[in-house]
Formats: sequence, C-alpha cells, structure tokens
Amino acid sequence: MNPMPFNQLSGLKIFQFRNLSQIPWIGHAVSTRDFGDVKNSREKFFKTIGVKEKDVADAQQVHGNHVAIVDGNERGHVILETDALITNTPHVILLIKVADCVPIMLVDSVHKVIGAVHAGWRGTVQEITRLTVQHMEDHFGTNPTDVIVGIGPSIGPCCYEVDTPVIEAFKKFSYADQLFTQKRNNHTYLNLWLANRFQLIEIGVKEKNIEVAERCTLDNTRLFFSERAEGKTGRIGAVIWIKNNPAIQF
Repeated sequence: MNPMPFNQLSGLKIFQFRNLSQIPWIGHAVSTRDFGDVKNSREKFFKTIGVKEKDVADAQQVHGNHVAIVDGNERGHVILETDALITNTPHVILLIKVADCVPIMLVDSVHKVIGAVHAGWRGTVQEITRLTVQHMEDHFGTNPTDVIVGIGPSIGPCCYEVDTPVIEAFKKFSYADQLFTQKRNNHTYLNLWLANRFQLIEIGVKEKNIEVAERCTLDNTRLFFSERAEGKTGRIGAVIWIKNNPAIQF
C-alpha cells in the first residue's frame, strides 16, 4: 500500500494525488481536520490553497446521480440536488464535501475538462462516476482513455460494514462478488474504492490512470471526519480547478 501523500502549508496538512499533481494546469487539494469542519473553516482552507470563496461552485449533494455542467455563472453558488460537477472554465473551484463517502476527481488531460464527484454507496450503485465521465464525453468530447483520476479518502474496505439491502443493491453488477469480503464473525464489508474503479475501467479509463488514496476515514479520525465513527460530525473538502496561471503551485 502506498497511501496518498500530503503537503503542509502553514503547518496544516493538505492531501494531494501524485498523478494529478503532475498536471500543471490544474490545482487540487483535500482538506483534513487541521482546518476544522470545512463548513465553518472554508475561509481558512481556501486561503491556504490560494482560492477565493466567490469562485467556488458547491454541490448540494443528495446521494443521487445528477451531474451538473458549470461555468463562470455558477461561481459562488450551490448547485442544487447534484452530486457531481464538471467544468472547462478556468478558476471555477469545484467543491465536494465528505465524511466517509468517496470524493473523486477527474481530469481530461487533452480537452482540459475537470470533474468532481461525491460517491456514497447510493451514488455508486447509481453509477455516478461512470455517468460523470459519460457527460464529459457527451458535452466536451472527452475520450475516457485520456481521463486521469484520483479516488480520495473515504471509509475503506477494512471498515465499511454493510447490511443486506446494500449487498442486494450491488448484485446487479457483474463484478459484485469482488466488492465484498467476509470477516469479523461473518460480517460483510464493502469496497467502494474498487466499485468506482470498475465503473471507470468499464467506460474506458485506463487502470494505470487511476490513483486511489488508500486512506480510510474511519481508521484515521485524527486526520479525517467519519460519520460512521462519530455520528453527526464535520466534513472535509475536496476541491479541483483549472488554473488561470499554471505557474502557481496549487
């Protein structure tokens, strides 16, 4: 296992993907508990990574599979009833908030299109990640083979115990048997990282282009918020944007 690395800015931990960090025209970051709850500490997080609140497009997130295409008109707004955002407009900051669900960042390295996805188990069953790539293809001409992906910190297969309704919901997939493990007195555990990888690979994303953070939020509550571990809790933020100036570090 080679977990997602982090940088420290002003003494605060910010996680970034290795593969996305190699693309000079995008910025991206995943916050940690160092910033507090992103709802209450957005200004600190955004200031640290060099973006402004007025440029942020925020998804309401309802555990569905609606994908919204945003441009400069959505800066500073919450996009209602959506769990994935796509843009090709520079400096529109796409924001996803999570506390066990999977944040996923997508980059079309040829057409310069980016996406941010919130994929809990319900969104994953509804194939939101595959649909987001499909929208990039339909609206911007993206070839899935050009898409670079970061699958961020979330509850991992080590800790995500699920019940019969969740197991039954995933049985429609041909790869369902590979998503579950039996352990701890025959309880069943779900691998959301792998489920979203399969969706990406099925639509044509190259396996080598997908990086998984391999950091479980429930196992790392010192770094991340976890609703499963803590009940009502805060959220970490995952942001991605197209830079106006590729020379800027973030």
